[in-house]
Amino acid sequence: MSIPLVAAAVVATLVMCDAGLAQQATQEAPRATGARTGNADNGKKLFVKYGCYECHGREGQGGVAFGPRLAPNPMAYAAFVRYVRAPRGDMPPYSDKL
Repeated sequence: MSIPLVAAAVVATLVMCDAGLAQQATQEAPRATGARTGNADNGKKLFVKYGCYECHGREGQGGVAFGPRLAPNPMAYAAFVRYVRAPRGDMPPYSDKL
């Protein structure tokens, strides 16, 4: 896939974000229920590799017309996993990649 085609796909995805995502981004996310074990450095690499930052921001802060905020008060881990594997709206599912 060429870089211009990928760039066009990213722009098209951002343009197609619906009002539901904008409203969801401005709402408070529920607090996580306890720290999870895992490799934060690996998670950060995957966040960049799969382009999650393009909608959710480099710090997970989200935005008005973009993906919902993931930090500093992230959703419960189980809810996050369910959403990544079967998202609503324009975000593609990542069940085969995670």
